[in-house]
Amino acid sequence: MRSASMRVTFWMNTVLIEPDASTMGAISVR
Repeated sequence: MRSASMRVTFWMNTVLIEPDASTMGAISVR
């Protein structure tokens, strides 16, 4: 569960920084 929380936080931070590239990258990784 800790890993998931950290991943979600990192993903949220990335999305906030760059919604387009970050979202695409996050989805691709997932």
